[in-house]
Amino acid sequence: MESRRRWHLPVLFGLGVAACITLTLVGGFASGLVTGGAAPLGLAEGSEITAVAMWPISAPAIAAGGLVLGAGMTGGWAVRRQRNLQRQLERLEEQLQQARAQVRSLERDCEALAADGERLDSSLADAIAQRDRTRQEALERQGALEAQLVQVQRRLAETSTTHSDDLKAIEADVAKTWDENDRLRQQVMELEQRNGDLELELASALENLEEVWRHGPDAAPEAAIADGGADPDGVDQYGSVTEAIAAADQDFGDILTIWDSARESAARSQFGRPTDVYLALAAIAQIGRDYFAASDRGEAMGAWRDAFRQYGIDFKPTEHQVTRSMYGSDRDFRHQGRKQRMLKHITLGRNNTVHTLQIYFDVDRDRRRIDIGYCGKHLRCYSWAS
Repeated sequence: MESRRRWHLPVLFGLGVAACITLTLVGGFASGLVTGGAAPLGLAEGSEITAVAMWPISAPAIAAGGLVLGAGMTGGWAVRRQRNLQRQLERLEEQLQQARAQVRSLERDCEALAADGERLDSSLADAIAQRDRTRQEALERQGALEAQLVQVQRRLAETSTTHSDDLKAIEADVAKTWDENDRLRQQVMELEQRNGDLELELASALENLEEVWRHGPDAAPEAAIADGGADPDGVDQYGSVTEAIAAADQDFGDILTIWDSARESAARSQFGRPTDVYLALAAIAQIGRDYFAASDRGEAMGAWRDAFRQYGIDFKPTEHQVTRSMYGSDRDFRHQGRKQRMLKHITLGRNNTVHTLQIYFDVDRDRRRIDIGYCGKHLRCYSWAS
């Protein structure tokens, strides 16, 4: 666009010159016509004079008119060109102001960046100095540790050389001790197993002895139980285990709590001597009273096994470890939403379903009562499963 505008002035100037020449020629032609046409009018001589006189005047006038026209045209274009240039100059000045504002903003940003750079340089210098100090300390510490390691290795070498025989003897003693420990551990396991077997054999022997006493001529165990509160004349007064525990619940309700699981197991029991169950519950009630009375006095009642032995009853405070592992869940009893594992128990009769009955119970020290959790057939154990 700018290159085309540059050609406007020469073109207009050329057009003005052309117009001037054209007007000059037209003026000369007009003068000739005026001169030629004077003869018929009787003005030949005078007309020649007039034409000669007008020619010097008309030619410059025409040329001047052409020049004026060209100059006018050129001046109009120059004015428009000047106005365009003025507007362009104003736009350039506005752009220049904007550029200066951007430069000032960039200068402020550069100053801020320079300040940040100085702070970062300072922080970096501090970090480098700290790193160098840490590295130096680590190197010094490493040197000290290496020196200590060399001393320890030297001492270890000296000790190994001097006391190698002692170390070998100690190692042999340690190996021998471990072997002896394994042998003793095996013996302990065998003894525990043997102890469990002996406990079961003793329980069976006591049950057999109890049967002998129970059916002997003097009937010592039953008499002992009868002395504890039962009626010796009522040996056959209960027709089932359920009746026996119901009577015990009524007679010894001050100390005994018959659980729901005990009633359920009693209902399933086929034990042939339900009166013995009543006598056993009477013994448990009396021993419970003695226990709480001694506790109130701050005294020890003594062994529960000895207390039950006075009534001719075999008492076991817990179960064998193997039985607890294999059949511990059989000893979980329930009553009114409660659940508790009971291990204290007594066994009545011989080792079969009909003639053997077990009563499991526990002491409730908070309520000062004896909870009867089970009263039924012999539960499973590791040596005999009912």
